[in-house]
Amino acid sequence: MQKIKLNNIDQADIGFLLMEIENSFGIQLKNEELKEIRTFGELCDCIINKIQLENTDDCTTQQSFYKLRNAIGNLFNKDAKTISPEDQLKEYFPRFRRRKNISALEKQLGFKLNLLAPPSWLIISLIVIMLISFVGTFFSSYAFWIGLAAFIGLKIAFENGTELKVKTFGELAEKMTAENYVKTRRNSNTYNKNEIKKIIVKRFADTFDLEKSELTKEALL
Repeated sequence: MQKIKLNNIDQADIGFLLMEIENSFGIQLKNEELKEIRTFGELCDCIINKIQLENTDDCTTQQSFYKLRNAIGNLFNKDAKTISPEDQLKEYFPRFRRRKNISALEKQLGFKLNLLAPPSWLIISLIVIMLISFVGTFFSSYAFWIGLAAFIGLKIAFENGTELKVKTFGELAEKMTAENYVKTRRNSNTYNKNEIKKIIVKRFADTFDLEKSELTKEALL
């Protein structure tokens, strides 16, 4: 995976995203195959061809929402049919019990949601401190310890974050589809081939802050 490049994006970052895509679709990409890939279109074709499931034309995001809605209904003893895609997550998951309730929801669904994060100002502040301390190590040994403390603080912040990455149940259903495709399907032995490339494009665009128009079939890797 480290052999793949996309513009100036770090190879390791692309490799990490490809591992997430493998987990989502239940496939395994071999290094020998990836070495032969030269364009984004070839990468999409390789991923799609690896999925050995029955092709159907039903919508996975819709199934994700129904799965999510039923899990929420069970969790809060609520009529699932009253839950809509536009409903705000914060109304169901108040901050003071958010981590506990999200963990309970993940148990209902059977997979992690990767839904919580620390506030952006804290992430930025700690990263800035780490960068400054790195430069400072050339002038003072104390800078190393400051940077290490910032790194540990960043790790703790991510482990205990309570900020929601998405706002609505509809957005969460889309996130579930992208990150846990097979597990959100009503029948895990099926998939919708027409959805896969759109999901891959969106994941690359969101992860690397790219325009979808940049991710053409001919785009070089």
